[in-house]
Amino acid sequence: MPRSLSSVLLHEALHHYEKEKLGVVRFFIKMRTENWKIEGFCEYHSASSSFPTDKGLRIFSGEDSYDFVTTNEIKPEYFYFVSRLRTDYLLNFKKVSERDYWSTKYDEDQLDEEIRQALKEKRYTFTMQ
Repeated sequence: MPRSLSSVLLHEALHHYEKEKLGVVRFFIKMRTENWKIEGFCEYHSASSSFPTDKGLRIFSGEDSYDFVTTNEIKPEYFYFVSRLRTDYLLNFKKVSERDYWSTKYDEDQLDEEIRQALKEKRYTFTMQ
C-alpha cells in the first residue's frame, strides 16, 4: 500500500516533535523499550498506513494469518499497524491524554487483549481517518 509523500514527511516530522517533547535521552530510551508508542504516535497523526486496515484487523483478531514472523521478528508494516491501532485505541477511544500516553507503561499483551475484546463487542471501531 503506497503512502503519499506528505504522509511520510509528516510521520518523520512527528519524530522530530517527539524528540523535542520527550528530550533526546527519554526519546531514545522509549525507542528501545516502547518503540510501538513512538511509531504509533506518528502513524496515528499522519493518518496513513502501509498495511491494509481490514487485513490487519483480521490478523490482530486471530481471524486470519499472515507470514509476518520471520526469525521471531514482526514485519515492520504489521508492527506499524498494531502500533497505530494501540495508539488510536488509547488516544481516540479511551481519551487518554497525550501526557498520560507517554508517561504510562502499558502491558502490551493486556492492552491488545482489551482492544480485541472491545472490537469483538463492537464497542470500538478502528478506521483509517
